[in-house]
Amino acid sequence: MSAAPSRSLCKCYSPWWVGVLLIVLLMSARYGYAQPWQHWKTQQQISVDYRTLEPSGLTEIRADTTLTTTLSAFINLLRDTEKADTWIDRVKSVDEVIRYSETDSLVETHIKGFFMVQERWVLTRSTISQDAQQRLTLEVANDYRPSLRKPGIQVKYLKATWTLTPLTDGRVHIRYQGVIDPAGKIPRWIVRDQSLQSTLNTFVGLRSRLQRPEYQRRTLPFIVEPEK
Repeated sequence: MSAAPSRSLCKCYSPWWVGVLLIVLLMSARYGYAQPWQHWKTQQQISVDYRTLEPSGLTEIRADTTLTTTLSAFINLLRDTEKADTWIDRVKSVDEVIRYSETDSLVETHIKGFFMVQERWVLTRSTISQDAQQRLTLEVANDYRPSLRKPGIQVKYLKATWTLTPLTDGRVHIRYQGVIDPAGKIPRWIVRDQSLQSTLNTFVGLRSRLQRPEYQRRTLPFIVEPEK
């Protein structure tokens, strides 16, 4: 007669454990894993890094810069949608479709095409939050609606986070981290190269425009500004 299985072996392969394992495997298959970060470029006090997400091959981008600004100025700049094309690279138009609350809105963005690549458009839900250390976070995720028909191709997947961390003497560290699946038949390397350059160009525009008086002088009631 063979020996009974040990208690540890039975526990390991219990239905509960198998269920958790299946969830982990399914999540891994869907979202993949990230390769190590690689540095792409440092320019004009802006640092840009990237990494590849497997098995999708999508590129996640991270950009950092530090400058003197209020936290409210960043949100004021984002909400000035008529001027979005003056600093966000390759943007054709930005419209706030619905403002659910002061910290939650639905935005429609149209992105210019280039060469043989068609124009893209995307609906995104943007949510603002702030923690006890006055760190401001803007979470952006696309609201994919395949039934909608508009000029260009609808972006299938977009997820990004802006984080503004107060430092000292009025300085703020700004970080963007995001990934986009533009849909359509675009080679991954073109998406990567264009995304890297567009991110850098956008941060150059951000540094230039964010410090304008019309954005800096107006504070927002739902944002706590750090003491200087």
